[in-house]
Amino acid sequence: MIERNTSGLKAHSETKSAKTEKKVNTAIDRLKQDKRPINFNTIAAEAGVSKATLYNHPRSVSYTHLTLP
Repeated sequence: MIERNTSGLKAHSETKSAKTEKKVNTAIDRLKQDKRPINFNTIAAEAGVSKATLYNHPRSVSYTHLTLP
């Protein structure tokens, strides 16, 4: 059996996820401060990430922050 060293890849992935989560939380804070609508479109635009990223990182977005139409 081939043993693969994936610890570097895992560490990079965890770091990237943490950075994304921080960007999203910062964006939500700015939107709240500016009293702007908070939804996946505005969060993605403010954070500079795609909506797919938000859906793929559900713990980054607390659904309690979302503004209902």
